[in-house]
Amino acid sequence: MPSKTLSDKRQVEDFVHGLTFLGTGGGGGPAVNGINSLMAELEAGRPVAWADIDTLPDDVWTVTVAGMGGRPPKEGPPADELQALGLVTEKYPFRTTLPAAANELAAYKGVKISAVIPIELGSGNTPGPMVVANQLGIPTIDGDYAGRAIPELTNLKPEIFGVPIAPIAFVDKWGDIVLVRETASTEMADRIGRMLCLGAYSGVGIACYLLQVRDARRYMVSHTLSKSLMLGAARRRALETGLEPVEPLARAAGGWVLFRGEVAQAEWENRGGFMFGYGTHHLKGVGPDSGHTCKVWYKNEHHIMWIDGSPCVTSPDIIALVDAATGEALPNNVIAAGQHLAVIGTPVSDPAYRTDAGLAILAPKHFGFDIPYVPIEDVVGRRKA
Repeated sequence: MPSKTLSDKRQVEDFVHGLTFLGTGGGGGPAVNGINSLMAELEAGRPVAWADIDTLPDDVWTVTVAGMGGRPPKEGPPADELQALGLVTEKYPFRTTLPAAANELAAYKGVKISAVIPIELGSGNTPGPMVVANQLGIPTIDGDYAGRAIPELTNLKPEIFGVPIAPIAFVDKWGDIVLVRETASTEMADRIGRMLCLGAYSGVGIACYLLQVRDARRYMVSHTLSKSLMLGAARRRALETGLEPVEPLARAAGGWVLFRGEVAQAEWENRGGFMFGYGTHHLKGVGPDSGHTCKVWYKNEHHIMWIDGSPCVTSPDIIALVDAATGEALPNNVIAAGQHLAVIGTPVSDPAYRTDAGLAILAPKHFGFDIPYVPIEDVVGRRKA
């Protein structure tokens, strides 16, 4: 698949709407956040683009950058507490923690970084690495390490193959820099990062998976940025021709409309501050689903869906909640009672997640539910039967 450069606002909007869909309720907030971020790059004359990994030599180095932290507590720490810790001036304001972390990691290993690979998909979590690539003067690769948004470092595709995530560089906005050379496990790497977020009262920028192209190619999910652009364009074209966009979007994604309903209750619980958001969305059916109910449970992203109390679709397959009229995918923190939504499900983007090792890191049992994973196409076939 060729490299791609976005040239106007319409393409940027298509791209970010596709990213938000594959963000499956998480991934960095509503689409407008990513649109504004990338339009600022375009208006400044910087590229909004990606390159196919096969255009790079096998021996050059790639890096992954990401923000860690989730949504902060509503009440921040008192000013005198920050001052007592010397946390007065932000050395690394918004998003500059990410290139700082990449530079720290490269310096530690003594290598030159030639490309950035997004860690996951989402309205904020993909544009962020693209901006970092521009700051570093290197390309963004058409792919990521999950094919969707995920809540934990342990959910990434390299984990399936036992690829160590360390060394990792963590940088917070105050200028604290932590280099972790090795970790006991990826679970511990995730825990260390979350604890650093708590200590800094904010998210942190991380750089990890410092891999040569020959290795990165094996462990990433390829062409997911191009896929996101295609999905957003399918939604827009349906709207432009006066069609209801939900079905065309589901078809473009290779998936199905699983449920249509009105939100009866939307829960949100932030556990541990700067860590994870948990909750369940409750929908009562409308139209063809009148008389039925639907629940969607999430940990940052959607992971389990029930219809009439019975498990339906689960991670690693993708569950997206979209506005029934516009087809716009909605993040969990903006879903509220009274909204009319459609639930779209699609197969997971990479078959590695359907192996035993893949299911161990992203199926319901990973999240503490005694629910077997059933591929979405089998679920849909049974429902039709």
